[in-house]
Amino acid sequence: SSKTSTKQCELCFDPIEDHKGGRQGGIEVCGRCLVADFGGRLQRRGFRIHVKKWTETTAPDQKGRTTTFFFYEVKAKLLSDLKLRAVFTREGFGSRIRKLFIKELQTGDPLFDDSVYLQTENEEMMQEILANEGFRSAVMEILTLPAKTLTIADQEIWIQKDKPIVSGGETESKDADYTVGLAIVAHHLDRYLNQKKATSEHNTGAYR
Repeated sequence: SSKTSTKQCELCFDPIEDHKGGRQGGIEVCGRCLVADFGGRLQRRGFRIHVKKWTETTAPDQKGRTTTFFFYEVKAKLLSDLKLRAVFTREGFGSRIRKLFIKELQTGDPLFDDSVYLQTENEEMMQEILANEGFRSAVMEILTLPAKTLTIADQEIWIQKDKPIVSGGETESKDADYTVGLAIVAHHLDRYLNQKKATSEHNTGAYR
């Protein structure tokens, strides 16, 4: 009979069987959660993840051609209100230009700082959350799927992507990766909130 590992999935808390899991976004994840086969297990933690898909078609151009865009949004609701708003996007030419005029929060992690553009008004709390390497890793993994944006808005977090639909081509891909990525971000934020509750006012509060 096969032996089972004593490791536990940090998303659903089920045991991880040998060779049937992996590490993603800084946490150990079981094989089922890696493919977004959550069943009702995440609901035990109070997580609710919803997927919304829709299309929008542009008006015809001078030659009568239109472009149809496929939109995909994954949204999760946290157990508690973070009282934080932040938007993460992949670093691009436009964001590099904005950095010349706007001081951006830096984490000290060159890979993250060079590849992710962050907008937030609550820099102190965001700095505490970004102190965790797993959270930074989870954000970078989402934005390389690629995702257009990762947004934190108080008690909700969501990923949105869009891409042109090519006639006869594949319209969606990596759906499970987006859902798992958001679940891992929700996990890190949930842990941060729990740690904040348990941390003395005299301590740093940085999420490790």
